[in-house]
Amino acid sequence: MVGLPNVKTNNEQMQEVYLMWSNGGKNRREIHTQLIREFGRKAVSISTLNRWIKEYEQLTLEDSIQDIPFQWRFLDRYGIPWQEGKLVSYLDNEYFELTGKRPSGRVIKWAWRNWYLSEGANLTPHDDIAFFWKILIEKSNTDAEWEKASFLANKLNWKTWQQGSDRIWISKKKMA
Repeated sequence: MVGLPNVKTNNEQMQEVYLMWSNGGKNRREIHTQLIREFGRKAVSISTLNRWIKEYEQLTLEDSIQDIPFQWRFLDRYGIPWQEGKLVSYLDNEYFELTGKRPSGRVIKWAWRNWYLSEGANLTPHDDIAFFWKILIEKSNTDAEWEKASFLANKLNWKTWQQGSDRIWISKKKMA
C-alpha cells in the first residue's frame, strides 16, 4: 500500500519562511533568527527550515515569479494582456504611492482584476477616490494572499484552513 505524504500543519511558520525566502535579502540563519523572535520556543529548528527552503527551491520560476516585486516585462506570465500595460503601470504606481511598497506580480494581477470588477474605470472627480483606492488595495492584497496560500497548500502539501476560519494564514498584526 502506498502511503500518502505527511501533511504539514505548521502553516504560519511555513508562510513566514516562504515570504522571507521569496523576497530575498535574508539568509537561512537570519530567517531562523526572525522566526525565533516571532514564535519564541515554538519556532521550528534550523534543519526544518532548511528542508522547507529546499522544497521552495523546487518551485518553478513560473510558480515563484508571482511573488517577487511586479515587473512589467512579465505581464503575460501574470495572465495580463499586453494591451493592459498602461493601466497596470498606473495601478503599480498608485499602489506604491499609497503604501510606500512595491507590490508583487500577484498583487498587481489582482488589482487589475478588481479594477474591472469595481467601478474603477468609471470614477469621476465627485467620487471618493481615496476610499476607492483604499478598498482596491485591501481587496487585492487579500485576494493575492488567498491565491498564494491556496497554491502553496496544494503544491507543498500544507494542511488547508478549516471551513469558516480566516482564509489567510498570515497573522492580523502583519496586515496592520
